[in-house]
Amino acid sequence: MLAAVLGLTACAAPAGGHDGPVADKGSSTPSPMAAPATSQQIPSGPEEETYSIPSTWTDPVCWAALPRGSRTAAGTGYQTGFPDTTEGAVAVLVAGSATNLQPGTSLADQQAAIYHTYLSSADQIPGGEAKVRAKAQQTEAENRSDLGLPAAGPLPRGAFVRGNVVGFKVIQQSRGEETVYRLTKVSRKAGDTSPVTEAYVISVLGAAWQDTDWKMSVKATTDAVARTRGQQPSTLAAPGDAKFNDAGWTALRQAA
Repeated sequence: MLAAVLGLTACAAPAGGHDGPVADKGSSTPSPMAAPATSQQIPSGPEEETYSIPSTWTDPVCWAALPRGSRTAAGTGYQTGFPDTTEGAVAVLVAGSATNLQPGTSLADQQAAIYHTYLSSADQIPGGEAKVRAKAQQTEAENRSDLGLPAAGPLPRGAFVRGNVVGFKVIQQSRGEETVYRLTKVSRKAGDTSPVTEAYVISVLGAAWQDTDWKMSVKATTDAVARTRGQQPSTLAAPGDAKFNDAGWTALRQAA
């Protein structure tokens, strides 16, 4: 969601569905829950694809066990201090996507904490937190509307909107910078008795090594989007689909 806060539209190929992970071009596709904020405008990616998960399970060939951070950020409680490896960079991009809208939570507070913890200091612009909070409130209202829920007030018991990164694919590695395609599953539920709807979204994201840690980077993301412009981002396929392996995705142990 942070992608849209200050003007960036993540390069994405979403596929949303009702009553399970089946795409429907006529359905409303939820926004991915997090991506880096920026003051620059980046064109959106390809149009929505139709996608259905096969009934037979195929084990992912490539797995990554992402490292945990070595420190805890003061004031937010999020993990920081990831190792200077590709897995460390991906871990930051996953951690920066860890938002969960459910009863008793504030999406605005979550996004503000992510903004201060994981976004590069060079990209934390004046008034940035206020813009993050305003966009988070707008995103929550849009999700409530899509789910047929009231625009304000406590969420019903069992209602949620969750973004869960389930895979990645490296675009480019260079000294101090990593860029990847990120595959996110967005799950939504209007309440205890409602079905779960799911969508898969491909985003281009970049991380840069800053001081002693990885941070979500506008420049790395912008460069990656420019580098991949005009290309099919990657085959949209979930873990368990043979096409996931054919496309070169790496599944995440923590997302299995």
